[in-house]
Amino acid sequence: MDTHRTSIIGRERELGALERALAAARSGAGRVVLLTGEDGVGKSRLAAEVAERAAARGMRVMRGRASAIGLRVPCRPLTEALLELSRDRRLGPEAAGLCGTALAGLTALREPGPSRDATSCASSLVVLGEAVLRAVAEAGRTGGCLVVLEDLHDADPGTPALVEFLADNIAREPVTLLLTLRDEPCQALELARALARRGSGTLIGLDRLDRSEVRALIAGQLSSGTEELPEGLVDRIWEQSDGNPWAAQELLTHLVDEGLLGYDADGWRLSGRPCAASVPDALVAGVARRVDRLGPRGRELLAAAAVVGTRFPAPVVQAATGMADDEALGHLHAALAGGLIGAAEPAPDWFTFRHPLTARALLRTLAPKEQARIARDCAGAVADLHPQLPADWCLVAARLWETAGERDTAAGLYARAGSRALAHGAAVDAAEALDRARALLAGQDTAAAGASSDPRHVPLYAHVLDSLLAALTEAGESERAWDLAGAVDGVCPAAAGPERAAALHVRLARAASVTGRTDEARAQLSEGRRLLGPEGEAEGAVDAAGAALALQSGAVSAREEERARKAAAAAERAGNPEAACQAWDVLGVLARTRDVAESTGCFDRVRTIAERHGMPFWRLRALFRLGGDDWLTEGDVARLEHARREAARLGAGDIGGAAEADLALWLVLSGRFGTAAQLIDACWTRGAGQRDADRARHLLAADAVLAAHRGKRARMEQAVAEFHRWDGDRSPLATLTTGLARTFCALLEEDRPRAHQELARIAAPGAVGAGHPLDGRHGLLHLLDALSEDDDEDEGESTWTAGAPTWGEEGTTPTGKGNDEAPLAQLRWNRHFVLLARAVRLGRSGHGDEAAAVMGAAHNVAAPFPVAYHLGLRLVAEAAHRDGWGEPTVWLHRAEEFFHQASVPAVAGACRGLLRKNGVPVRQRRRGADLVPRPLRQLGVTVREYEVFRLMAPRPANRDIADRLYISPRTVEKHVASLILKTGRPSRAALSELASTVLLDDAADEG
Repeated sequence: MDTHRTSIIGRERELGALERALAAARSGAGRVVLLTGEDGVGKSRLAAEVAERAAARGMRVMRGRASAIGLRVPCRPLTEALLELSRDRRLGPEAAGLCGTALAGLTALREPGPSRDATSCASSLVVLGEAVLRAVAEAGRTGGCLVVLEDLHDADPGTPALVEFLADNIAREPVTLLLTLRDEPCQALELARALARRGSGTLIGLDRLDRSEVRALIAGQLSSGTEELPEGLVDRIWEQSDGNPWAAQELLTHLVDEGLLGYDADGWRLSGRPCAASVPDALVAGVARRVDRLGPRGRELLAAAAVVGTRFPAPVVQAATGMADDEALGHLHAALAGGLIGAAEPAPDWFTFRHPLTARALLRTLAPKEQARIARDCAGAVADLHPQLPADWCLVAARLWETAGERDTAAGLYARAGSRALAHGAAVDAAEALDRARALLAGQDTAAAGASSDPRHVPLYAHVLDSLLAALTEAGESERAWDLAGAVDGVCPAAAGPERAAALHVRLARAASVTGRTDEARAQLSEGRRLLGPEGEAEGAVDAAGAALALQSGAVSAREEERARKAAAAAERAGNPEAACQAWDVLGVLARTRDVAESTGCFDRVRTIAERHGMPFWRLRALFRLGGDDWLTEGDVARLEHARREAARLGAGDIGGAAEADLALWLVLSGRFGTAAQLIDACWTRGAGQRDADRARHLLAADAVLAAHRGKRARMEQAVAEFHRWDGDRSPLATLTTGLARTFCALLEEDRPRAHQELARIAAPGAVGAGHPLDGRHGLLHLLDALSEDDDEDEGESTWTAGAPTWGEEGTTPTGKGNDEAPLAQLRWNRHFVLLARAVRLGRSGHGDEAAAVMGAAHNVAAPFPVAYHLGLRLVAEAAHRDGWGEPTVWLHRAEEFFHQASVPAVAGACRGLLRKNGVPVRQRRRGADLVPRPLRQLGVTVREYEVFRLMAPRPANRDIADRLYISPRTVEKHVASLILKTGRPSRAALSELASTVLLDDAADEG
C-alpha cells in the first residue's frame, strides 16, 4: 500500500482557481484565496499541492501554521513563513533586510513592555503589516511568491489583524496569499467571510468526496485500478467515512493493519467485517480533541447522544443527562457550530452526527459499564417521554435496552417494532428488527439459526420466527428464510402450540419452493399437516400452501384446483385472511390460463380481503396480478408499473422481481430491446447470491424471448438451456420459451416449417399443461394454420403441418381449426394474429374488401408490437398477393425497411425476394455490408453471400435455402461455390461448420 500522497482527487475546480491566482501573482497582481472545510476534508493536502506547483514554476514559497498545542505564540504562522524565507540562500540583500525588519517587529510583539493603549497597538500592527508586505513582495519580485498560512482557526487575535492588512493591500504585489481554516465559528472565519464580501479574497469551501471520488482515492492509495478493487471495499469505506478523505485513508490503513485487507497473487482481497468498536486510533483521537472543546458537560451530552445512535433526539439525551433547557441548548449549538452534529430534518428536535464515525469514536472512549448506565438512563427517558413507544421510538428503546444488557426487554421491543413494520409493509425493516429479536431470544449475538434457549420465551420466539420468515420471503430473501430451517425444527410444538408450529413449517415450505427445493417444500407441508392432525382448524392454510407449491412446480391438476377452492372457503370461514389470499391467488393464476376475466375476479377478491384486514403485501401482490391481467388484455402496463414502484418503496423484493420480469417481457414485445436487456441485467444483479428459482425462470424466459425477437438463435438457445436447468420443464413458462422464443426466432429466420412444428408440438393433446397465455397456441398458431392451408392447396400435402395437433380440446373447434373466439384468443397480442388469420381466410374465399377491413383492425391491435406488426405484414402479404386483395406491395416495402433497419437479414431478404418475384423494382441496400462480420467482409463476402452463409449451419439443401431467400437453387449453388473459394474451406461440410462457429461467436459477443 502506498502511504505517500496520491494525486489530488475531486478538486479540479479548486485547483483551477488556485492556478489562476498563481499566474496572476507572477504577472504582478496579488490574490488572496481562503480554503475552508471540516477536519480531514483536504485543505492541507490541497495547499501542499499548490505549493509544489508554485515551486516548480520558480516561485518562492513560504509556509507557516498556527497551533493550539502549548503556549500560543503571537503571529506564529507569519513568523514561521518569514523564517523560512530568511533561510533561502538565494535571497538578495534588499529582500533579506526587509525580512529581518519584519521578523524583528514580530519578535517585539512577544517581548514584555510597558502597557500601551489600543490606538498605539493598532498602529503597531499596521506598521508591522506593512513591513511583512514589503518583505514578501520583494521576495516575489523576480518570479512571484506564494505565502501559505494554515490552521488560522487556532491563531492568536493578532494574526487575523495582520492577515487582513495583507489581504487589503496585496492586489498590486507579486504575491498569492493562501489561507486555510476550519468552517467553524472563530475570528478567522469571520475575517474570511468579510474579505470575500468586500472582494479582497476568494473563499473556497471544500466539500466531501462523492462515492466515485472515494473509489479513485482508494485505488490511488493501493496503486491499483478502480476495476481491480475487491468487492465491498469501496462501499465499506464510503459508508464509514461519508466522503471525508482523511477518514477514508485512515480506514483503509486500519483495514490493512487489522489484516482485513491483504494482497496476494490475485490482487487485493477483503475479508471479514470489523466490529462496531473497530475505529482507527487516529480518528478516535481527532474526535476526542474536537469534543473536548465543548467542555465536560458538552462531552457528557454528546456521549449520551452517541449511545442513542448516529441519529438522536435532543429531549432524550437532555433528560438522561439531567440538563436544564438553556444548558442543553447551548451545548447543542456549540456542537452544531463545531461541525460535530447537524439537524436531522424534517424531524423536530432530532440531530445527527455529521460524520458516521464520530459516534463510534465517542463510544470507544466509554467503558462498557458506562455505556450500559447511559443506555439505561436514555431508555428510561424514552419511556417517560413516550410511554406507548409509537413509530420509531419502539426501535430506539429496543437498541438502548440491548446496550444496557436487558436482553429480554430488548427482544420484546424488537419483536414489537418488527411486527409493526411488517404490518405497514416495510419488509426490509421488519426483517432486520425481527432477526435481532430472534437472536436475543435464542441467546445469541449473531444471526445464526437456533431455537430459544429459555422455554418461557418459546411462544414469543415462535411468533418472531413466523413473522421473520414472512418478512424475509416478501423482501426477496428466500434463501435467508430457508437458512432458518434449523430454528424451525428446534421449536417445541407443545410449548409453541400446534397451530403456530404448523404455520412455521408452511412458511418454510414457501421459502423452499421459491428457492427451487420442491421436495423439501413438500416435506415441510407434510409436517405442518401432521402437526395439525385430522381435525386441524388451520388445514385450509396447508391446503392453500400446497396448491401454491403445485402451481410453482407446474403440477396443477383439476384435483389441486378443487383443493385450492375448498381451502379458500375454509380459510374465510376460519377467519384466516392470509390463507384465503393465497388460495384465491392460486385460483386466479390458474384461471388466467383459460380466461383473464375470470382471473381478474379472483385477484380482485385477494385485494378486497387484503384491504379489509390491513395486509399490505397481499394487497401489493393483488395489484401486481391485476397489472399482469391489464397488460395481457390490452397492453396497458400502468398498474404493473405502479406495483413495481410500490414494491420498491416497501422493500418487497419478491413481488418487485416478478413485476420487473413481466415488464421485461412487455418491453421485448413492444420492441424496446435495449431497455429490456438493461432491466433483465439489473434484475440479475439485484438477485445475485439469491437462489430464487422462480425469479430465475422468469428472467431466463424473458431473456430467451428477447434473443429470439432479435433473431439471435444461439443466444436464445443458451437462455432456454439455462431455463431448463432451473427445473423449467415443469414451469408454465416452458411453453413460452417454445411459442414466443423458438417459434418466433424460426419465423425471423424465414423457417416457417420449423416454426409451425414447434407450435404444433406444444399444441398436441396432452403434450403440456395449461402453459402461458401468450405461448402462441391461442394466436400465432391460428395464422400459421391459415397460411399452411394455402400451401395445402398448392402442394396437396403440406410439410408445414407435420406434427399438427388433433383439434377438439378446450379452446378449439372439432372442424380442425382453433377457436378464434376463445377468451385467450382475445388477448391483445394473440388477437393480432387471430385477425391476420381471419383476413387470410376471407381473402382466399373471395371476400377481399372484408379481408382488408380485418387487416386494418389487426394493424390497430398490433400498434404496441412493432416486430409482430411488421412480421405479420410480411407473412400475410404473400397470401394477399396470391389471392388478389389488400396492399401486399406496400406491406412488403414497409416490412423490408423495418427488418433491414433491425438487422434481421433473412426477413428483409425474403421481402425483397417477394417484391422482385412480383415484378416490383427493389433498391439496393448498400448499407447491408455492415451486417457482414468484419473477418468475412475482409475476405470479400457480399451481403447476399452472407445471407446464404447464415442459413448453412444446419447443412440444408440448396432448395431449402432458395425457398427461404426466394432465389433459385442454381443461384444458391453459385453463392456456395463462391463462399468455399473465398473462405478457403475444402468442402461444403467444412463451410457449414464455419457457419456454425461464426454464429456462435456472434452470439457470445452479444451475450
